[in-house]
Amino acid sequence: MSEKGKLENPTNRIVAVFDHSGDAHNAVVEFVDEFKVPRMEIYLLHEGEQTEEVETSAKWFADNDIDLERYRHRLATGATVISVPVEDEKKVDQLTKVLEKHHADMMTHFGTWETRTDTLE
Repeated sequence: MSEKGKLENPTNRIVAVFDHSGDAHNAVVEFVDEFKVPRMEIYLLHEGEQTEEVETSAKWFADNDIDLERYRHRLATGATVISVPVEDEKKVDQLTKVLEKHHADMMTHFGTWETRTDTLE
């Protein structure tokens, strides 16, 4: 699910990349079933055609062009990008563990005042 502009503001969200869309969908199921994250608030971008959505706002990656290009490259080569809301700081680690379990990488939590990146490469 994605519409133009859905990823404009990543504040209070975790963004990650999956090489396989099935892994992304399995993570979504777990977020909805186990953590009661509303499905309509979980955004997915798929393979190539949605590459331009990564740069819909300056808030997305501040001025880190290297990360921006990495996300765009991954989408262009068939990856899936997920954006999950997380307002409770305690849930950041729980949701990150779900992403790890389903083989995500390039995980970034965009908090209100900080950005934390956990790269598993």
